[in-house]
Amino acid sequence: MSIQKDMSGILFPTKEADTSYYDYTGWCFIHGEKYGLRCTIKRSEKTGNEYYKLESNDGLDGAMFLKEKKSDRHPDFDGNVKIGDDKFWLSAWINEFTKAGKPSGHINMRFNEPKENYLPVDPEDVPFKGTPVADVDCDDNGENGNLPF
Repeated sequence: MSIQKDMSGILFPTKEADTSYYDYTGWCFIHGEKYGLRCTIKRSEKTGNEYYKLESNDGLDGAMFLKEKKSDRHPDFDGNVKIGDDKFWLSAWINEFTKAGKPSGHINMRFNEPKENYLPVDPEDVPFKGTPVADVDCDDNGENGNLPF
């Protein structure tokens, strides 16, 4: 199986789970660059919640957290990774199946760049700032562009 789609990746359980330090290994492609990944399941000292620590020899560092799924289409994990000064959101899905009569599987990952337009609006740019509610005409039933509520 070869995944070479940009902004995606895959993690496989290590075959020697009892003797390997890493629980999963794999790779990802971000902006055309391939990163070898190592993943270790850890537990937060503050919350006690489990998370998956991601790292590579190429400067990729991050974590993903198991979350409650709203539907089968929603990811099993979300998190983020950092490569140098660049940050990326991460969504991941567990893909379980049976191979040669034995349970098997892997984790598929998708990376997205954070949206800059989620920054808060400057309060000075709000057009109705400082307009008292009493000065708004609510009795014209929407005829002059005002909403009748």
